[in-house]
Amino acid sequence: MELPKSPKIAVRNHGFTLIELMVVMAILAILATLGFASFQRAQRNARDAVREKDLNQVKTALEQYFDLNGVYPISGVGGVINCGANQDWGDPWICGGTTYMKVLPKDPSPATNPQYCYYAPGTLTTYEIYAQMENDNHGNRPGGLDGPGQGSNCPGPYDFELKPDL
Repeated sequence: MELPKSPKIAVRNHGFTLIELMVVMAILAILATLGFASFQRAQRNARDAVREKDLNQVKTALEQYFDLNGVYPISGVGGVINCGANQDWGDPWICGGTTYMKVLPKDPSPATNPQYCYYAPGTLTTYEIYAQMENDNHGNRPGGLDGPGQGSNCPGPYDFELKPDL
């Protein structure tokens, strides 16, 4: 008597091989690295935009001061000397009952960048405001950077400058 042949059962593997898992992990690591680099670039660009906006607000306040006083304020150690006292970045700028700025802005990353710097040479009929940008490709450098003036107390390095509109 012949025994019936047993049917062949197909054996399936229900998992991934170690090689497949390692390939997927390598792809994910590459994508995470690219995403992180892009995120850092976006953060630098955002901080540079804040710097440019801050200096334009200071420029507007300086023009208001000039309109009321006929001269720009004296420059101190990188800041504005106003009403006989040095106004630090981050402090309110108030003089003679006039509020020019509720807060003089500070650099968004002062741990790695020098603080903004204000310089008004001799006759107080012009000024220069400086910031250090993080993005080397920051294309808008109005006024053309010629560096802080001699005796400016601006330690630098700076690569962004604003001057009054002439």
